[in-house]
Amino acid sequence: MTVPGRVTVTLADIEAAREVLDGVTVVTPMQTSRWLSTAAGGSVHLKLENLQRTGSFKTRGAYLRISRLSEVERANGVVAASAGNHAQGVALSASLLGIYAIALNLTTVVEGLAYKLFGTVSFAVFSEAHRDTPGRLRELFFRMRLPADVVFLAAAGFLYGAGQLIVDLLYDHRYAEAGAMLQILSFGLFFTRYSLSGSLYVALGKPQYQTVVQVMNIVSMFALIPTLYALHGVPGAIWAVAVYRLPSSIAVLVFNARHGLQSALFEFAVLPAWAAGWALGWGLSRLVHH
Repeated sequence: MTVPGRVTVTLADIEAAREVLDGVTVVTPMQTSRWLSTAAGGSVHLKLENLQRTGSFKTRGAYLRISRLSEVERANGVVAASAGNHAQGVALSASLLGIYAIALNLTTVVEGLAYKLFGTVSFAVFSEAHRDTPGRLRELFFRMRLPADVVFLAAAGFLYGAGQLIVDLLYDHRYAEAGAMLQILSFGLFFTRYSLSGSLYVALGKPQYQTVVQVMNIVSMFALIPTLYALHGVPGAIWAVAVYRLPSSIAVLVFNARHGLQSALFEFAVLPAWAAGWALGWGLSRLVHH
């Protein structure tokens, strides 16, 4: 049945997609889960899509969509605003089809590693401090932020200084323009570092702060990307991806200040980490190219 205003997927569409994906994705097995079957009171079977090359089913949709791009669209490349399985699916699909989709993925590698290193640890630390020793929360907050900010800013500087070198070493000449894209996207790490405040807000019992931040990010991204693309083309869209977190970063600073967790001195004191990262990246580029 066709519903007006909605996209209807037919059996023919599914069969056509299966033909396109033949030899690209793995035909994964089904496996019965005894535990889930007992819990659900019925027979539960799992489709083991974790056996795909990227560990997820998401390569299917990414490859199908990219394969249907026109030659002009392929020449522009693709951008995946994701640091997870979807980005991996896009990267794999693009490489199989000879299209570049790399710059944003390289910057989100830094973001993903930082979240694993600092995000999971900080919540436990902040929660315990807020409960047992609230007077130490400010000290612990800046102690946790210092290494995180240094990592983000140094990585941003390094990617800006060595962005073209990284692309030249990893990819062929078709990807040369992606070096400039990577340099632009590196500025996004300036704002990403404020995202780690999310665990602080939960510990403070202020999850609404994080909700506001997330909503601002969504609105900003969907407003900036089409606007800057219309005004400046692909470079404008790349800049939009790099700076869309700016409004929410200002909100984070305001929220932190409400709880005495803001320091202008700290914000300026960590900035030399960017210069150090840039100097390392620039020096490495000069060394390799000359």
